[in-house]
Amino acid sequence: MNIIEIKSVSRRYESKVLALDNVTLSVPKGCVMGLLGRNGAGKSTLIRIIMAMIHQTSGEVSVFGKDPWKDHEGVKSRIGYMSEDQILPPYLSVCDIFSFFGECYRTWDMAAAERLREQFGLDAKRKLGQMSKGEQRQAGLICAVAHNPELLVLDEPAGGLDVVARREFLEIVIELLHERGATVFYSSHQLNDVERISDRVALLHNGKLEIEEELDHLHENHCRVMLPEDIPGGRAAIAALPGCISVIHGAGSYQAVFTTGLEQARKLTAPFLKDSAQFQAMPLNLEEIFIALVGGDQNHDSID
Repeated sequence: MNIIEIKSVSRRYESKVLALDNVTLSVPKGCVMGLLGRNGAGKSTLIRIIMAMIHQTSGEVSVFGKDPWKDHEGVKSRIGYMSEDQILPPYLSVCDIFSFFGECYRTWDMAAAERLREQFGLDAKRKLGQMSKGEQRQAGLICAVAHNPELLVLDEPAGGLDVVARREFLEIVIELLHERGATVFYSSHQLNDVERISDRVALLHNGKLEIEEELDHLHENHCRVMLPEDIPGGRAAIAALPGCISVIHGAGSYQAVFTTGLEQARKLTAPFLKDSAQFQAMPLNLEEIFIALVGGDQNHDSID
């Protein structure tokens, strides 16, 4: 069962900017999906459409099998949401905001909220306006998860948090997923965090969906191969190989990234090597894959 279904969704703003271009995406129940993309790729626009905060220009969206606009209250009551620019009332204390959310959600778990507050070290009586940005985000995260949502939607949730706070956030997400069976859909620029907790990733680039697949499969099908710089045809010959998405020349060799596994990359590059012992390749982490796919033109002649 898919908790979120996005079918051929586009969004064009009044400025004529096409923020999303025919995006189709599914988020399976119980998974953690990280939404990636450079600034302006359309991540926040997609999340706001899912949350029924803005309308898509075309296409269809369903959450829990329902139209989030037609069943607005029913859908939102099952979602925990936090955005990067979310602002909680600064004149309320932490305990005040907990009481407010407790009145809004019949599933609010005050014991869980207090446990998380203590874990974050937040003062229950301190007003939100007196807290740092990081502390306010911690309070916001508690409000997003303490009513036991079936779906947690987060837009850059770790913004403003230090390394320790980010790790605590990750632990909360993992706990929520495994103990309660929730589904998590979130955008983040912290690729190491995404790699640590996600089952699946989706990559937006210039409003288009470039990738949507299991993280393990993504790792298995991307690698970097080192090739000698004296091969016939040079960079152009390497770039013409099937599955080659970038070639960098520097330090006496070419570095080529392929959207294949190691064995397939070995077969593709065999004509450029004197023997099989000359083959040098390695799998890529998520950050390296991201840069290869959307980091701009990497088919250049030299690197620093």
